Amino acid sequence: MAEANGRNCIPAMQGKAAEEKSAAQIMGKVMHRWMRGIMDKVFSSWVHEKNTSQPAAVSITLDMDYEASMGLLDRKAFFEKQLCDDISSALDIKKDRITVLCHQKGGIVSEIVFRNPDAEQLAKRFIDVVGEGRFRTGLGKLIKKATLHGPICNETIRAIVKAKTDDEVRLQQQMKSERDSKEHEQSQVQTLEAALAAKAAEAARLSAEMLKRATSSRPKLRPKQQRPDD
Repeated sequence: MAEANGRNCIPAMQGKAAEEKSAAQIMGKVMHRWMRGIMDKVFSSWVHEKNTSQPAAVSITLDMDYEASMGLLDRKAFFEKQLCDDISSALDIKKDRITVLCHQKGGIVSEIVFRNPDAEQLAKRFIDVVGEGRFRTGLGKLIKKATLHGPICNETIRAIVKAKTDDEVRLQQQMKSERDSKEHEQSQVQTLEAALAAKAAEAARLSAEMLKRATSSRPKLRPKQQRPDD
């Protein structure tokens, strides 16, 4: 009888095991779908954050003479400061959210970068302000076109800014070297002129002394005596 009961338990245990296996499979599928949904959301969020967290680059074209505005470092620095001040004022944002990368000829074509938060939205708002003629600051009136170039990674910005800074430092050193050389040449010319002036003064002094000696050594002529009348 016990043997019969054992034989009857086996199918029951097998059925229970099958049910547990089926339930585990179902639970596994549910967990898989749930995790996949979470991962999809995380990935989508990461992609969105990656795309929106990067600075946004904008190209602007100004109706200005390139050489007159960029010919000297101090003029270039003044232009970039004024441009950042005007954009900051027009968009009511802090100036540290604006970076001027570089300039090209063609009037003046400047590449600028807007930084987060919402860099791309900020860049689009700037383009709208330019397009609608609402950029009424000093330089703003001279901006003829603004074009969105899209996201730009921070590594690229750092590389461009470093190259720009290195060029400016090199140019400053070259200008200082040329200025020092010119000052040295001017100093040499002044020294030579002073030496020539001193020699001329010495020659004039010697000439005066020689003339004085010649005059003092010349015999004096006696006045001619008149004969008494006969």
